[in-house]
Amino acid sequence: MLRVRLTREEWQVLQNYADSKNYSMSEVVRDFIKGLPRDSSAR
Repeated sequence: MLRVRLTREEWQVLQNYADSKNYSMSEVVRDFIKGLPRDSSAR
C-alpha cells in the first residue's frame, strides 16, 4: 500500500485520465510505475 498526497487539481487530473481510459486510478499509477526505468542509477 502507498499513500500519496495530491492536490485537488492533481486528483482531478488523475481521475479524469482514469475515467477516459476506463481504468481505476490504481491501474493508472501501476502502469506509470511499470514504465519507469528498472535501474535505480538511471536518472
